[in-house]
Amino acid sequence: MRQQQRAEGDLLDHVAKMGFLMDREKTDLQRLKEDRNLCAHGGAEPTRQQALAHLSHVLLHLLVKRPLLGKRAVERLLQDLLLESFPKREEEAKTFVVDRYFVCAGDAFFVHLLKALVRAAFEEETREQFRELGRRRILAAVLEQLRETREDVFSEQLAPFLAGYLKKLGDEDLLLLSPFLGRVQGMWELMTEADRIRFQVVLEEEGPEAVAEAGGFDAAPAVEELAKPLEKKWKKAVSAYFAAETCSQAERRLEVVQRPRFAVPFCCCYC
Repeated sequence: MRQQQRAEGDLLDHVAKMGFLMDREKTDLQRLKEDRNLCAHGGAEPTRQQALAHLSHVLLHLLVKRPLLGKRAVERLLQDLLLESFPKREEEAKTFVVDRYFVCAGDAFFVHLLKALVRAAFEEETREQFRELGRRRILAAVLEQLRETREDVFSEQLAPFLAGYLKKLGDEDLLLLSPFLGRVQGMWELMTEADRIRFQVVLEEEGPEAVAEAGGFDAAPAVEELAKPLEKKWKKAVSAYFAAETCSQAERRLEVVQRPRFAVPFCCCYC
């Protein structure tokens, strides 16, 4: 009996920890539980309005919801992104996560996923797995799909998360944010002014090869403030290409460069 009572007492904490409840939902249900205990032991008698409020909370947070996904689903989603069979095209990747995860997801899932997608590109335990530029572009595409699906969660949660998280990043890691800036609408505007300035300084100081390897050119079409500096850096890379003695030398210099949308085609017919 005591074990059952202990399990009942810890139930809400456990469910919230697993990512099935938001803080406000847990608070509502905790108050409901406390009132239930008072009424069950003769300590109080709820009014009609209180009883209706209790029923509303039970319906809102429990009974009318579809089966939801928790934190473990976020972990599974990140593992799916690393599978060889996971779609390489961004639109197909978006369709995949919507069909498999988003249709059964609650608020808590989206909050945990939003943070996990950004962290995956930087955290020590995952950064090597997502070091490849193509994989970071998929992370960014999934985050953009999250924004399209749950604009309210995105707008409310991303700005405070970025403000705290970007302070921890060294200069050598900051450019890894570029694929997100190029794909996630409004992400640049949600960064603090200090972080935007810092990003621009790092971008200015890095060479074109380093910028390309980090996916820096991805940000050009989406962020107006970055378009001109990136175009200048790209032209510098093109000049280096033509200055190379042979085509193979030039290709080795620029093997990581991904042409931005403003780039003009060039060939090796002058070699």
